[in-house]
Amino acid sequence: MGMDGYPRLLEGRIFWRSELQLVVTREHEWFALPLHAHDFVEINYVAEGNGHHYIGDRRLDVRQGDIFMLPVGASHVYRPNSMEAKDDLVVYNFLIGKDTLKDYLRLYPLPCDLTEALGLTKTQYRKYVDRSGDVRKLMMNSHREYALGRPGVEGMMLAYLTQLLLVLYRIEMAEGEGRGRASADVSKVMQYVEARYAERITLAEAASLIPVSVSHLQRLFKAETGQSFTEYVQNRRIERSRELLERSRLPVAEVARLVGYQDTKFFHGLFKKKTGQTPLQYRKGN
Repeated sequence: MGMDGYPRLLEGRIFWRSELQLVVTREHEWFALPLHAHDFVEINYVAEGNGHHYIGDRRLDVRQGDIFMLPVGASHVYRPNSMEAKDDLVVYNFLIGKDTLKDYLRLYPLPCDLTEALGLTKTQYRKYVDRSGDVRKLMMNSHREYALGRPGVEGMMLAYLTQLLLVLYRIEMAEGEGRGRASADVSKVMQYVEARYAERITLAEAASLIPVSVSHLQRLFKAETGQSFTEYVQNRRIERSRELLERSRLPVAEVARLVGYQDTKFFHGLFKKKTGQTPLQYRKGN
């Protein structure tokens, strides 16, 4: 932190070797560098080890293959798990200066979403995971190219930057398609519950609709809805039973049966657990 309590600012001018403001470094992260911000965009690649990445007031666990795109002004710092050699944390950093980035974005027709991610005034970071190893190769090759500084290095660095950005864009699009498929699958299961909540519903039957394994559906459903499959079915049944208690004079046992519970005692206990009242108390109050 600086003397005024704000993160220390690292200025790109201490890194640039030419008018082309592109630099690739390979760092063994340690405890000396404080929380800091930059006046340039930075793409980090965790190449070796595990540790933590502090971004603003967040602490994220990181491991090999994690990638972060940090816009101008984002405060952050990496820390290894410990000071022991076995916990060495190695990170590649691709630094992109504001002037070079502005010129680059005028010349290269990048997808709009990627251009927004590179926004010079935003403080929201983006995180990716390199499952294929493609980003690792790009980072290693661009670092080698930059370090050797051979003739034509500036053109090669721009080429590596273009490849890197487009690979990250493809990773994000693939993850988005995966999320879309997951949402569609969960939606199909939710429609199944809506149509059959008054009947005997099993997780195995629901999983066969997609089809996926029971364990995969459990993870998928929890991730999409924040509830387990069982919790979702119970909540839908209790919601419907509340409607019946409010709008009809049906006996509680009949209400229980209409929402899928043959065991009235179990229904009583579940209803009280979910609403804080017994079915009759709820009916009297509504």
